[in-house]
Amino acid sequence: NLTERTVEIRKLTHHNNLLSSQISKINSNSSNLEREIEEKSLTVGKLEEKLLRSDKVVKDQRKDNEYIRRQLATAKSSKEEILDKTEELKKRLKKVQEVSDNRKNYIDTVKSQLRNAKINLEQETARSLRVKLRWKIRQGSSGTFLENTTIRRILYPNYRC
Repeated sequence: NLTERTVEIRKLTHHNNLLSSQISKINSNSSNLEREIEEKSLTVGKLEEKLLRSDKVVKDQRKDNEYIRRQLATAKSSKEEILDKTEELKKRLKKVQEVSDNRKNYIDTVKSQLRNAKINLEQETARSLRVKLRWKIRQGSSGTFLENTTIRRILYPNYRC
């Protein structure tokens, strides 16, 4: 009975030693896993920090993009306003040029009419002078040779001395 118990104790001791060995291996593995978990936790922490920084960068970029979009929209509307004003000014300039051309034409017409009136007036004056000179000659006024020559030239433009 004692031998059976001794055999049984040996078996249990052996089994206990195996279990102790396995427990120590498990403890060793557990320590290694804990170290790996701590390392990975640090890595995860660093990655979370990087993620937060990149999130901040993305938010800043979105703000910048929104600001740029607003500026672009403002620039587009300003460009459209400038184009509209340019078109309006072109129309005004065209009207002003038309008015200016009309005034130039009117001025040219008035100048032409003035030239014609001046020519007519000169012709009327010359006729009137001729009539007066003929009347004077008929009255028998005798002038100097120069006066008579001048009178003949006025009366007869083709006259040569």
